[in-house]
Amino acid sequence: MKSIGRALIVVVSLAMPGSTSAAEPLHLEDAVRQALANNERGLKAPLRVDVAEGGLERARSAFFPTLVLGASTSLTPSKTSGLGTLTLTQPLLHPSPFPLYPPAQPHPNT
Repeated sequence: MKSIGRALIVVVSLAMPGSTSAAEPLHLEDAVRQALANNERGLKAPLRVDVAEGGLERARSAFFPTLVLGASTSLTPSKTSGLGTLTLTQPLLHPSPFPLYPPAQPHPNT
């Protein structure tokens, strides 16, 4: 069964245009260029960098203060009143972003 598969591969490769006997030799620079152009991991690397930078920004932003603005009004036949609030919160210790921070930092080897 394996010999039939091998024979089929040989026949198909000989029947393909541009077979190895008629092709010009592949130079090292061309081989490297072709390998880099077709490398899936290499093509996905910039996307992984963007994801890591987004995770790092998300982890850092958890340490920033938050500012909340609120307003309300009340309308009655006799008077109109309003209330506004502005709240600034700066956490002294916010443990939830700590698990996010180390994995998001760039590795020194990359």
